Amino acid sequence: MGEFQQYQFQAVDQALTEEQQKEVRSWSSRAVVSATSATFVYHYGDFQQDEKQVMTHFFDTMLYIANWGTKRLMFRFPRSLVDEKAMKAYAIVPQYGESYVDFYTKGDVIILDINSNDEEGLGWVEEEDYQLNDFIFLREQIINGDYRSLFLAWLKAAQEEKMDLDDEEFEKEDPEEEEFKIQKTPPIPPNLKKPNATLTAFSTFLEVDEALLDQYIAKSADKADLPIDYTARLNKLSLEEKDDFLLRLLNKEPRLDLKFKKRLEGLG
Repeated sequence: MGEFQQYQFQAVDQALTEEQQKEVRSWSSRAVVSATSATFVYHYGDFQQDEKQVMTHFFDTMLYIANWGTKRLMFRFPRSLVDEKAMKAYAIVPQYGESYVDFYTKGDVIILDINSNDEEGLGWVEEEDYQLNDFIFLREQIINGDYRSLFLAWLKAAQEEKMDLDDEEFEKEDPEEEEFKIQKTPPIPPNLKKPNATLTAFSTFLEVDEALLDQYIAKSADKADLPIDYTARLNKLSLEEKDDFLLRLLNKEPRLDLKFKKRLEGLG
């Protein structure tokens, strides 16, 4: 079986400029680049760029697949649109496991880095087998405070760490380390028992242990979204602030719709 690596990048909030597209094309003769995406496939050799830097300056999402078993998903968020403290509660970088959930902050952006590793490999992989579009909606959910995908990623890394700690080949320097999963459990998000299609696909992608997940689903609360009277909250804004939002809209500020929505929700 030959080597296979694939990088898929996509810009969601704002298209790349002509200059940015030119820069991305210069990274590889194999690059397939558009105003909103880039794909790199390697059967030998490696991607020569730092993925975190690429995400910081060019793209909002990345999917990496290697047929030796590595799956990596990265999201870039404007820090003004997310709750960093709540997100980082799901960070996990185990001592032994190769799966992790980590965060990287640079300037006004924060990068979520999810890595999953299958020691048995992925077998034969075709370019169309894994598609970034299947997971882009997860980014929107996280921005809106839905952390079910973060919990699934945390659980994957935790289950891998637990398996390694149970392996007799490992010498446990810290006898309390075996209680890792229990001690470090982050908040269990609501509605785990009601996953949408994207979450179900993500759980399958990570190969989360279903029996383990069921234990947490039983503890996950059901929560309905309460309707918000945006008209009443809009009336609370000053004319100056409304004019400011309109000018920013005319200037095509990225994700102004979400910024405006969050501003109104903050008036409750």
